[in-house]
Amino acid sequence: MIDVFTTAERLLTAADYVLLRLADTETPSLAFEGRTVVGFMHVYDIPSDLVRFWQRDHEDAIRRLSFAFRRAGDKAWNTYAVFLAAADPDVRATHAMHVIEEDLSATRKIARAGLHTSADVRSALLPLLPVVNAPLLERIDIASEMRERAQDVPPAALDAFLQNRPEEEVLELLEDPE
Repeated sequence: MIDVFTTAERLLTAADYVLLRLADTETPSLAFEGRTVVGFMHVYDIPSDLVRFWQRDHEDAIRRLSFAFRRAGDKAWNTYAVFLAAADPDVRATHAMHVIEEDLSATRKIARAGLHTSADVRSALLPLLPVVNAPLLERIDIASEMRERAQDVPPAALDAFLQNRPEEEVLELLEDPE
């Protein structure tokens, strides 16, 4: 099992967020600020603790960070409260986390559990992370591509190369194409 707090901290740092660990809290927690977003995060051991204590921790963080949120200007309209737990949730906790995320009072909320891998934590934090589009590469026929691009290479030498013939044979065909 991974350390959810450290993994989330690393992901947010890599996304250029400024982080501040919050002291004197019941759970590992931090405040974060990015170019367009501010917020805070609490990590719980088990989903039932997340469900039981999120409101207390939400209200406490809002109270403690209110001055920073006021200074954040327009970012304050884009404030996130993140509540995470590593252990798998039961059906009741899963439903409760959906309800938490639908509660838009004071902040937008992310409530996730069952975070076993770095990819799970990354998925939970996707609303906060920059969009990264992987390039979509088409399959290509390398032999056809080489034939098209190697117009100056004698066809017999190119065929020998593509057929993995010995290097000496390819060199000979390059030197004397006839």
